[in-house]
Amino acid sequence: MKKKLLVFAALLVLALAVAGIASAIDVENGAVVAEGDLDSITTVGGHVRPAWTKIEYPSCTEYGVASFTCNVGDTTHEHIVRLAPRGHVWSSQKGIKAWGRVVEEPTCTSEGYAIDVCLACGAENPDVIRPIEKRPHEYDEKHYEVVKEPGCGEDGNGLGWKTCIYCGVRHPDTTGAEDGTAGEHLVILKKVPHTWTDWRVDSDSDCDSYGEVSRTCIRCGAVQYLNGWDSKEVLDQGKVIKIGDVLPMKNEAWNVNGSKLNGLTFKKTSDLEKALTDLKFEYEVKRDLLVDCGKREITFTCPYCYGSIHNDFKVFVTEEAHDWKEERDPYVSKPAWCTTDGYDIFFCKHDPEKHSHTEDFDKKPEDVTFADGFKKVITKAVGHDWTEWAPKEGEVFEKDGEEYAVYFRTCKRCLATEQKTAYVDPDGEKQGLAQDENGEWAYYVDGEIVAATLLVPYQGGEFWVVNGYVAKNASGLTICPDGKAYYLSHGQIQRVSGFAEYNHKWFILKNGELDKVTGLYDYDGGTFAVQAGRILDVDGLWKDPLSGKWAFLSNGQVQKQYTGEVTFDGKTFNVVNGYLAD
Repeated sequence: MKKKLLVFAALLVLALAVAGIASAIDVENGAVVAEGDLDSITTVGGHVRPAWTKIEYPSCTEYGVASFTCNVGDTTHEHIVRLAPRGHVWSSQKGIKAWGRVVEEPTCTSEGYAIDVCLACGAENPDVIRPIEKRPHEYDEKHYEVVKEPGCGEDGNGLGWKTCIYCGVRHPDTTGAEDGTAGEHLVILKKVPHTWTDWRVDSDSDCDSYGEVSRTCIRCGAVQYLNGWDSKEVLDQGKVIKIGDVLPMKNEAWNVNGSKLNGLTFKKTSDLEKALTDLKFEYEVKRDLLVDCGKREITFTCPYCYGSIHNDFKVFVTEEAHDWKEERDPYVSKPAWCTTDGYDIFFCKHDPEKHSHTEDFDKKPEDVTFADGFKKVITKAVGHDWTEWAPKEGEVFEKDGEEYAVYFRTCKRCLATEQKTAYVDPDGEKQGLAQDENGEWAYYVDGEIVAATLLVPYQGGEFWVVNGYVAKNASGLTICPDGKAYYLSHGQIQRVSGFAEYNHKWFILKNGELDKVTGLYDYDGGTFAVQAGRILDVDGLWKDPLSGKWAFLSNGQVQKQYTGEVTFDGKTFNVVNGYLAD
């Protein structure tokens, strides 16, 4: 076995050597060789070939050239071989999918043809003509001529055809054909639905009977009838009616639900209204009588039959049933005074002697109950009726080189007094804020109104003066002449802090001025999205521009009570206690 393997190896080496010798080519200078043999040429005219220094590749019909040079002594020799033409690659050759040059396009009725073309150089071979098969017809929409119109209950028919959009030839349409004959075929036209009129009421429904409505097909005259439809629902509400649908008779729930309320007593009118709404039937109030102090008897009747079919029922209500008759003189009156409210006491007209408990008249109006039997109407305090300010004799002093005096005034009604310390003008003229002859507050200098615009302090307050007068119409958040936003009430700065509503928006105040903060702002246990001092009206996810934190908002407030999924910008996010989960 070992001897056989050695013989096989020797034969393999000999075969490889012979193959190497066979692949080497020796040609003469100027010889014509195939382009594919260039790499196999080893010597040209007896000279060993180094790398080719120049190659001009052949075309389909022209020779190419390949050359190299070598030095013999001081002489340089160029050695050349010619490369044979490649030959044409015709479009008609086997395995090539190309038509060549199309001379005439095929149509629906005739073939086309093409001339053979070389795919390498574009040369044409007119001796080789290739036929191109006819193209198939393409049709436009189906046409037909009606022979019998379709009806509401039966099919129609007609002669159908279709036309090629390229050649214009008319062809029979066999779609729906009843026979297989040539030419135009009979086409079935499907029956059409009824064309109904609007519903009309033939007989109306009542409390003890169904009504009847009908409609007619304007094409074939067929009639549809439906029972149990209320004419108001059919005509006024435009309901979609289906065959077989039946509605109850008018107010059919009356007998069952009305009996549930009959004889009941309600403490509040709102309780009665809720009960009537929940039981879902129609009603009218037939009588509403005050049968006793604090007790009304209300009788309800069906608005359709008025008791002829559906039985009336009655309920009792004990809320606000007194007849106070406030146009009469009050039983007891206490006039309002300068700083205290007054009141008028009105009794029910039925029996005022039952309720003459004068010790209860000092109750607050909200504490007066129905059982007290009287009604208390508050009249607001009227305020002081002051005299003019007058200097207090002997109480004059000097401060910072100016003379000051103590002024007082007295209420003409209750004789209360009030005093203040003020600068004494040598000429007795008005200074600072004072009322003009019409009672308007103006800014005075030496007795003259100055048309200035400035912030003026007065008796512990601050007032904006515009063109000499207090801006009494300026209330709410207002941009003032100094460029800041203040919260005003009739021109006076309200030095408050917290949230304030203005023009249906909420703002943050700090000592009466707009606090132009931005970001998440904590207030009164809540957290809010704020920009330049205004609470944003934002729902959904919002990114704090300062911390970069995402919060889940509703009307600008972080929903700390919410944990779950939130959809934002087409994606779903997890939220924990009002903030985007990490």
